[in-house]
Amino acid sequence: MGTKSSESLKTYANETDEPVQAKATIKLLDKIGKSAFHLMASSILLVSLAAISLQFQLTLQKSLSWEDGEQEKFTNEAEIVIRDTMERHHYTIVEKLFTVKCAGRTNPPFGLALFTVNLAPCFCDVGRCPPRCHGSERITVSECQYVSRLDAHSPRKQNFLGVMCYVKRDHLPQEKLPADKLCDKWTYPGSDYPQLQVPEYLKSPYSEPLVYYPPQMEDPNDPWSLCYIFPPDTWPKNMHEKTGFAGLGDLVEFGSNPVLYLMLISKEDDVYKILSQKSAQGIALPQFFPDKGLVDKDFILKSLTQVCQEMGECSTEYMLTLLESRKRAHKGYLKDPLNTDNAWFEGLITRMFITDSRYFGLTNSTGRRKYHWLPVGINSEVVELRLSTIVSPFIANYA
Repeated sequence: MGTKSSESLKTYANETDEPVQAKATIKLLDKIGKSAFHLMASSILLVSLAAISLQFQLTLQKSLSWEDGEQEKFTNEAEIVIRDTMERHHYTIVEKLFTVKCAGRTNPPFGLALFTVNLAPCFCDVGRCPPRCHGSERITVSECQYVSRLDAHSPRKQNFLGVMCYVKRDHLPQEKLPADKLCDKWTYPGSDYPQLQVPEYLKSPYSEPLVYYPPQMEDPNDPWSLCYIFPPDTWPKNMHEKTGFAGLGDLVEFGSNPVLYLMLISKEDDVYKILSQKSAQGIALPQFFPDKGLVDKDFILKSLTQVCQEMGECSTEYMLTLLESRKRAHKGYLKDPLNTDNAWFEGLITRMFITDSRYFGLTNSTGRRKYHWLPVGINSEVVELRLSTIVSPFIANYA
């Protein structure tokens, strides 16, 4: 998409937000039941502290010690796959940088490996050049990431999860992370599936890694897998970024999944504040998933009223006033850790300024709140910059 972060907060009070509707080409809701999925989405959204704690436990991966001969076997299998997939790119040397064993939960542990692959010089014969050779480029070093299950009772093909190789753009030293952090970094959130780490310069959907086979939860060998209901060649493609993970992931639908973020600002005693989910670390905008796949004016009003009632006293008349004065901070594709190459969030970040201190818990707050106000500054220009930094991480703007 290409929305620039500098434009994200240049909005107009009289601007109306056209409905943001899911454009998924494949609907899973009709297959599994709409009510169940939307109940799940709502529960994920309005989580309690206990749920946050559980989610943290689910996402945290731990490294394991290798069993006798296991690391050597995994390393050899990784090198075989890398050599096979890189054969057409004319490599010279393949060297292992590191391997790590990560714990599974419902699945066996998985191994991840990083290799460097030295490429042969680019020689073009009668106009025929290796795929990696463009113009006068003569880069000779690449990296390969490899991930697979560590199931001693399954063949290599069945254990295979993913591989990615790419030309390195720099020769900076590798960041030395502890094994536990490597496992956590290389894991799709809330799962025990690895996620390839795509360099920033390759996240554009138009970039071309040397090799790219991202992991996915769907098992093509499982007759109950979505691969049999919806073949992978029919899955919609994320045209905004490469995520290092394929398939449905933890989202509800293939393609776009609609979402609304509310950016509510107030000012008390010359201090600007922003409303954030209370259970989150830092600032987390209130987030809502529409029941009918549509982020429109009615859904914005419904979500706004829900927040207001949660915070304390509320007024329908004032909600309507806020709705008419809203400003669009961003609309369209929304970056999220759960996004995959085939399923992603798309929606709206809408901004409103709370001027009446009687509402949204500014003076008469209830004891049980899911949201709280956090200070963002006293200078309006500085506040605008801070608000921009809140919105910009949602925007995929890869060249």
